Amino acid sequence: MKLLLLVEKSEISNIYLIKLMAEERTEKIFALCIENKDCDDLEKRKVYQILPDEEALKEGYLRVVDESGEDYLYPE
Repeated sequence: MKLLLLVEKSEISNIYLIKLMAEERTEKIFALCIENKDCDDLEKRKVYQILPDEEALKEGYLRVVDESGEDYLYPE
């Protein structure tokens, strides 16, 4: 399986989105935590999986899978 890694910096925050795309056209999105102000549950310099959630994104939030394997909304 061939994988493509794409890193993008968000234009509105200090979050780097890391997209991992496989040959089957499945896509997983990851974010690197750079600043955890008001988000003590997230660790700086740690990569977290992001789940697609258009409604949350419109409100300025990302749906992040944390250490427990559960997903929660965090400010973008």
